[in-house]
Amino acid sequence: MWVGAAADVLVSDGRRRPEHPEFGSFPQLPYSINATLLKPASFIGGTWTDAGEAVAWLRRECERLPPPKRPAPDWVMSLDERCRVAAETLAGGKSVVWGRHCVGDKYADLRVVCCSPAEGGVTVPCPAGVA
Repeated sequence: MWVGAAADVLVSDGRRRPEHPEFGSFPQLPYSINATLLKPASFIGGTWTDAGEAVAWLRRECERLPPPKRPAPDWVMSLDERCRVAAETLAGGKSVVWGRHCVGDKYADLRVVCCSPAEGGVTVPCPAGVA
């Protein structure tokens, strides 16, 4: 998970790519979902083998975020619905990425990355047992 100034997302393009020398120490999450697994272990919030445990982490982290910058339109899913869809997605072996613009010009990027060889075009070993 990364939470920071929304403007920083636009000015840090290169450092979000694995080939950049600052990639490993740069706090923002990379563009490629699976490249997230290339970050040092200290960047990983947890590892799970159960989709329900991963979704529980997503829910807790989302509930701790600053409130959204604007009220959600009617077509935006509730957190309960998002969690249901996330559980199905993770159980199917696909990663879940949530983003949100928050008050105070903050942006939040939350990810649960499945260790799937072809997903995102980057093959990275799973960091099982890291956190």
